[in-house]
Amino acid sequence: MIITLIFLLLVLFVMPWLAIASHRQFEDGHEFPESRYPIYAQLVVVQLVIAGIAYWAASSNDLYIPLLATLSGTTLLMSAGLYAAGIAVLFVLYKIYPPEDSIAWRFLFPKTSGEQAAWVGTVTLSSACEEFIYRGVLFLLLAQFFDDWWMAAFIASIVFGLGHYAQGLKGAIVSGAFALGLHALVVISGGLGMAITVHVAYNFTAEWLMRRAQHEVSENV
Repeated sequence: MIITLIFLLLVLFVMPWLAIASHRQFEDGHEFPESRYPIYAQLVVVQLVIAGIAYWAASSNDLYIPLLATLSGTTLLMSAGLYAAGIAVLFVLYKIYPPEDSIAWRFLFPKTSGEQAAWVGTVTLSSACEEFIYRGVLFLLLAQFFDDWWMAAFIASIVFGLGHYAQGLKGAIVSGAFALGLHALVVISGGLGMAITVHVAYNFTAEWLMRRAQHEVSENV
């Protein structure tokens, strides 16, 4: 019971608060290291710690978190549609707002080949951990409490969006909406596998789109 409360406290309150505090630091011009490695290391450690606590909470509540998803025409089509919709939104946002205004561009995306390799590992691990934490354990705990799967998905999606508030209000809204689609994918596919795949692909494509937008801006200067 105690570990479950600790997990809920971390995910529902602590992580959103830290994300909002980070955004304020970004906006206030707080100096961050040029190297991305410390940021990536921090992300990995935090995700692994919370995922470990989530696993403990799931075990304490006898929750079964299915990893393998059902591969069918419906789930594949839904995965492709969710990915395409998310990327379309990012494409429009990157056309409206210059990359220099993006916190992810200034402080998160890799600048060197070494950081690129570290970024690939960080994104893959973080995406898998987030699916386990939010679409897995948190979702099932909320579903038990509310006895309503879609209410649980809606609340977990809001929390997920707030957990990405370090990227600003736009980033939080886009992340929350994308999370709701991932919840639907998990429910329909019966496991986290498809959602993890879409999540990883989305994050990698987001970086590529922003680099492309930055290149276009540079050519027009």
